[in-house]
Amino acid sequence: ISGNTLTNLSISSSGAVLLNSITANSSLNENGADIVNTSAVSASVTLTGVNSFSSNSDNGLIISSNGAITISSLTASSNGPNGSFGARLINQNSPTKAGITLTGVNSFISNSGVGVVGLEIDSLGNVMISSVTASFNGGKGVVINNFSFAGAIGSVTLSGTNVFKSNGDSNLQISSKGVVSLSNITSTGAQNG
Repeated sequence: ISGNTLTNLSISSSGAVLLNSITANSSLNENGADIVNTSAVSASVTLTGVNSFSSNSDNGLIISSNGAITISSLTASSNGPNGSFGARLINQNSPTKAGITLTGVNSFISNSGVGVVGLEIDSLGNVMISSVTASFNGGKGVVINNFSFAGAIGSVTLSGTNVFKSNGDSNLQISSKGVVSLSNITSTGAQNG
């Protein structure tokens, strides 16, 4: 689903969303994909397989949900310069304090534009990410926030091998009310720490 004038893939649902191996690249004027199911009380969003949201004019992937968000092998790279994120995953209003999980290998590289963040996560629940690379983004590499929202309780875990390099702001920013566990972190060359 690529090369469209507007957003390549737009889903608005009142139930759970389950997708497999989605490619939504090269939107000429908007996002790779927008997925919203906030009208459901706590329905989840799940992307299995290998998923790519790259080279879009605005953002790569935006998900807004009140349920758990689970994604396998996510690439959101070379988006912008008109957007703000390679990928943004939001479930900060979840009544069940659902978490956000990224499994497999995940890449957020060269999302251009001043202040463009490679990956931003806003949640009340646990955030678990494996093997992330976030490099050469216009702003911060990865931002994880499960601290600022009323009722936030979650922890943050980065497992596998994680590389953060030469982002335009900080490489990795974590704000959490829970335990933060980091594994095999390499962070070099950030413009702001």
